[in-house]
Amino acid sequence: MNQIVDNNRISYRQTYRLFLFDLIGVSTLLVPSFVAGEAGPVGVCAILLGAVLIFLYYLLMKKAMDSMGNRCRCRWISILVRVVYGTVATTTAGYVAYLFAELMCKMLIKEAAYWQVLFLLLIPSGYSVLGSIESRARTYEILFWPVLVCLFAAMFLALGDIQYQYYEIAELPSVGKVLQGAYLTFLTFGAVAYLPFFRGHVMHRKRMCGCVFWAILTGIGILLALYLVLVGSFGGRMLGTMDYPAVVLLENIQFTGGFVKRLDAFMVAIWFFTLYAMLNLNLFWGREMLLAGLKELPVRLRIGEKKLALEATIFLLANIFGTAMLIANMETFKRIIQGFFWYAVGPLMILIPVLCLVGCGATELEARSFPLLVAVDEKPGDIAGKTYVGVSYVMPILRSEPDAASVAGEPETGMVWKADFGGAMMACQDEMEKIADFNHLKVVLVSEAFWEDTESMGDLVDYLRQESEFPRNTYICVAKDVEEVLELGESLSTDMGTYMEEMIEKKAKEEDITWFTVGKLMDEQVNHTLEFDVAKIRVNNSKLSVNTSF
Repeated sequence: MNQIVDNNRISYRQTYRLFLFDLIGVSTLLVPSFVAGEAGPVGVCAILLGAVLIFLYYLLMKKAMDSMGNRCRCRWISILVRVVYGTVATTTAGYVAYLFAELMCKMLIKEAAYWQVLFLLLIPSGYSVLGSIESRARTYEILFWPVLVCLFAAMFLALGDIQYQYYEIAELPSVGKVLQGAYLTFLTFGAVAYLPFFRGHVMHRKRMCGCVFWAILTGIGILLALYLVLVGSFGGRMLGTMDYPAVVLLENIQFTGGFVKRLDAFMVAIWFFTLYAMLNLNLFWGREMLLAGLKELPVRLRIGEKKLALEATIFLLANIFGTAMLIANMETFKRIIQGFFWYAVGPLMILIPVLCLVGCGATELEARSFPLLVAVDEKPGDIAGKTYVGVSYVMPILRSEPDAASVAGEPETGMVWKADFGGAMMACQDEMEKIADFNHLKVVLVSEAFWEDTESMGDLVDYLRQESEFPRNTYICVAKDVEEVLELGESLSTDMGTYMEEMIEKKAKEEDITWFTVGKLMDEQVNHTLEFDVAKIRVNNSKLSVNTSF
C-alpha cells in the first residue's frame, strides 16, 4: 500500500470505467420511460438518433479540447466557460442528488425522512471529492464488474417474461416526438462535456479520447439493450407511465426461496453507484470551476489551498442540498429546473465549445511563446521507488539592442516537477502566460538519470508519439546535470537552444556524425534496428562541449 501514490492522474482503464458510470446512471433511469411515452417501440430509433448526436458532440469536444480551460487566452470566454460549467455542474448535481435520494427512499429505506437520506448521501460525496480523482477512479474500477454483472444478470433474467407482441408497431409516432427522445438521450450523456478538462488527469490525449469513445459506445449499447427488455416486459404505453422502469423491472424478477425472495433490492446498487459517480463528477467540476474563478479575483485570498477547497466544497454541498430539497417539495421549482436543462443546458453545451474554437482556436502570435529547448530531469520522490520528472522551457531571448535587457519576458521557466513527463509538460504550460508553440523547438535536453530510466523514457516517447507536438528533427541531447547546463545560458549572447543546436551541428559536419533526433527516437523504439550517436553535453570550466561518448 505504501507504493500507491495519489498524483491526481488516472489510467486509461479508469477513464473508461469512470465515464461509463457517469453516462449510464441517469440515462437508464430517465430515457426509457420518456422515449416509450413519446415513440413506443420506435423509441429505438430515437435512441440511435441521440447516439449520433452524442458522437457528433464528442467530436466537437475533442476538437475544442486545446481551446478550453487554461489554454483559452481570451479572458471573457474563459470566464464564461467557468461560469456556465460551474452553474450547470452545480444544478446537475442538485438534480442527480434529488433522483438519488428519491430512489433510495422509494426502494430501500421507505420509513426514513427524505432530507435525512439526502444529507447522508451528500456527506460521503463531499468527502470523496476532497480526495484526489485517482482515489475515486480506483473505487469505480473495483466496482465496475460487480455493477455490470448485476445489470446484465437482471436483463438476462427478465428475458423469460418478454411478450413479443409488445414490439409490434400499432402507430408511428411523429417526427417531433422521435426528435424529443433523441434530444433527451443526448442530454443524459452530458458527462461528455467534461472531456476537455480530463486532459490534465490523463497522460495522452488521443488514448484518453479513445477510452471516452468506447465508454459512449458501451453506454449506448447498454441503454438500447435495457430499453428493448423494458418494452418487451411492460409494453410501450405502460412503460411511458412509469417513473423508474429499470428498477421496477428488477422488482418483477421472481426468486424462489425465503431469503432470496427480495434479493432484487440489492440490485438497486446498480443505480446507487452510477448516480453516486455522476453526483461526484458534477460536484468535483463545479468546485474546480469555483476555485479557478476565485484565483482570478483581483484581491488575493489569504487562505490555504486545502482550506479553500474545503470551504468551496461545503458551499456547493449546501447549494446542492437546497436545490434537491426544493425540487422534492416544490413541483413548480422542479419544472423550472427541468426546463433549464431542456432549453438552456443543451444549447449551452454546444455554444461553449464553438465559442472557444472561434475565440481561442486561432491563437495570435502575441499570445504564443516559442520554446527552443525543453529540459527534462528526474529526482527521487518521498517514497522508495518513486521518482518525479521535471520539465523546463527555454525561450528565445529578444533584445532591442546589444546587451539590452530581454523584452520577451523570462527566457526560461522554472523546473516544474510532477509524477510523469506528461503531467510535468502540462503543469509547465499552466504556469506560462502564453501558449507554448513547439514548431521552432531545436533541442530536447535530458539528464543521464532520466535517460537511463527505461520507464520514464518510455513515457516520454509515448507522449511524443501521441501528442505530435515536437518536430521530428529536434535533437536529443544528454547531460549529467541539466540545471548546471541551463545556468550557463545566462552568460550567453543567445538562447541556450540556438547555441546548443549550432554547437552540435558544427560537430556533426567536422566528424560526419548523424545525431539522434525525436523522430529517430520514436522510430527506433519500435524498430530496434539502427544505431545513432547521442550528443553528450559536458560543462568544462563554465563552457559547453559536445561529444558522443555517452
